[in-house]
Amino acid sequence: MDAHTALDSLPSEVVDRICSFVGPQDLVSLRLCSRAAAAKSLHQFGQKCFAYNRFLLTSKNMAILEAIAKHDHFRTVVRGVYIMPALFEGMYSMDQRAFCQWAAESRPRRTLYPSGARRDDLEIPDDKLREFYPAYKKVVADHLDIVFSGRLRELLAYCASRFPNWTSVGLSHYNAGRQDSLNVNRLLDCPEWRDLVSRLGCDPASAWHSISPFRAGDPNVRASVFTALLRTLIAPGAENLALEELTTCQAASRYTSRCSGLMLGELDLSSEEQELILARLEAMKLQELHMCIRDFHRQKHPESYSFMNKIVSRVSPTLTDFRSTRSPTHEGYEYAKQQISWLSHNTSFTSLCRLELGGISTDVDDFKRLLATAAPTLRQVTFWDIYLRVDNPPAGSEEYARLGRQQWRQVWVWLGENLDPSGITMSSLNGPGHGSLRIRDRLHGYRGSHPIINASNVGLYIKEKSHVSFKEWISQLRFEKLLINPPESGSIDSDELYSE
Repeated sequence: MDAHTALDSLPSEVVDRICSFVGPQDLVSLRLCSRAAAAKSLHQFGQKCFAYNRFLLTSKNMAILEAIAKHDHFRTVVRGVYIMPALFEGMYSMDQRAFCQWAAESRPRRTLYPSGARRDDLEIPDDKLREFYPAYKKVVADHLDIVFSGRLRELLAYCASRFPNWTSVGLSHYNAGRQDSLNVNRLLDCPEWRDLVSRLGCDPASAWHSISPFRAGDPNVRASVFTALLRTLIAPGAENLALEELTTCQAASRYTSRCSGLMLGELDLSSEEQELILARLEAMKLQELHMCIRDFHRQKHPESYSFMNKIVSRVSPTLTDFRSTRSPTHEGYEYAKQQISWLSHNTSFTSLCRLELGGISTDVDDFKRLLATAAPTLRQVTFWDIYLRVDNPPAGSEEYARLGRQQWRQVWVWLGENLDPSGITMSSLNGPGHGSLRIRDRLHGYRGSHPIINASNVGLYIKEKSHVSFKEWISQLRFEKLLINPPESGSIDSDELYSE
């Protein structure tokens, strides 16, 4: 074909194929060439730019979401809608000085500068930051009005009736400008994010940190937004909505621990609404569920955790991917243990292929019971920050450590007898008394690796790279015994470093 052939003369199928290799930004430019090019590239443009989106809670973003819902074609390609609930890390009452300090310390603000600049050496002057303060106040007022006036709930209900292929919904706590470093799907984008960054001099959607305190003076917008998402399921016109994924975090798995998750203090749902939502989720046959919860002991409504557990219980038979991250504080461990115990007796993971559990407190029997129904189908497993608890724990740190090692050996024996995963990762395993245990892998894990993979507190098994079975690998794991005065090299047998 002649290289100078006009794009307009090519068949629609050929143009569509060409556009499948073009990035979203270049596709926008291509569509400006002619009306014919715009028409022939409409499908790929919708798939690349509107299939999956994250939306900040601002009037402009909500207007974009509404415009997508009204478009006859774009509304049919939408598959995922993720709401970024909180701006400015929930700090909505900062004075000018506090705002300037927060903006100056916000690392994502450097996205204002060209990518070729040395961003670590560039700073925004204080006088410039003060000029952004009125914009901050305006954005906060607009943001909170959307959350608490009912506008968000009404818009989501409208979208539920207009998006026939909507399958994924949830919250997102990571800013849109760091998709590569966070390993988030490149299809996810956030409209008007760059414009908002330029108007504020900083990134208003920077990630919440897990160490961020619960600010009693600020409204818990995350729980309020999640409530609006759940009410969408039972809104008039949402009868045909068939979700496959529900998430409270939408973070890549290896960054889950950095998300501050969902605080349930303002999860304001009546008992009638809860039952309708549970029945709706069960009927949808949900496949993926990610539940990230923080701060057990500071909540106004502890019964909200029971509702979240009921969600897991009702949808567990159809789940293929389940990720649960909980962050009980020291005062909340006993309550967290009760929650996991309830789940272990009321769930049936008969289709589960991938499981990630983090930040949970449980005992050996409940832990094994929770995994028992999933064992035949489970293929990818991640355990991190797991606390095995006991009633009436012994006194003394050495007794704590010995008991922790014994408990985890029981779990490992059970896993070896009941699981055949393609991959498993274990890290930050803890015994009673919050004692972290260091895993030691003497079988070298898999070919081509360092002789000791797990010299710290991480255990890793990959079936396709391993030269041993999972049962053989997990049966030889030991816990490294920490010695205050390590002996000289060669003066003690290596087996004496392990204690069961």
